[in-house]
Amino acid sequence: MLERRFKAACDEIGRLIAPTDTPPWLTDYFVYWATPLASEWSVEQLQLPKAEMKEQLTRVVDAADVLNEVLSQPIPKAYLERIHGIAIDKKLAGFQDSLLSIRRYAYLAATSSALLDEAGNTKRGRGKTQVPGGLDPKDFCALIIAEAWKFTRGTYPGARNRNVAKAALSFWGLSVGTVVGWKGGLTAWRQHFENARNPEFDSSRAECLHILGAVKSRP
Repeated sequence: MLERRFKAACDEIGRLIAPTDTPPWLTDYFVYWATPLASEWSVEQLQLPKAEMKEQLTRVVDAADVLNEVLSQPIPKAYLERIHGIAIDKKLAGFQDSLLSIRRYAYLAATSSALLDEAGNTKRGRGKTQVPGGLDPKDFCALIIAEAWKFTRGTYPGARNRNVAKAALSFWGLSVGTVVGWKGGLTAWRQHFENARNPEFDSSRAECLHILGAVKSRP
């Protein structure tokens, strides 16, 4: 029953894109992408707010400084050697170099433009820290809809097109399971459709085209 309702909901999304002579393979296309979209949303929920990410990275820097300082002092090193009966410098050979590398990586990440503004302050806003290589799930949702539109109609939809906004909102609710907390209604999708045209989505765009071709060619 759930699968039948799910496919029926995908049918409705397909009709928003192609109201007349809606191709049945559009349903298969949206069925396919529902799970990957839900996965991108799940990853986003685990991401940290910018201030919290900066705090975590700063803790790594501070911890590395403490370790490096203590391990550079002869008395703590001698005590470790006496208690454990080991040559600490030999045992930890290369460790301090690795520690300094970790500190450097954490410091560069904590002070990057992804977290700080031009004045060196943590960027304001409720947005979370995007994982490198990750996709904004709403941009991804808009991309899935836009590629289906272009594939069936030959051109991309305008960012203000209400039918694609309705399709995006419906597909978002179907995949993620909720539209609670969604602000801005249909107009909120405009920016996401504009973002979906960026080159960073080229690989995802190619994958959408591949799936569209595959589902259309099924007997």
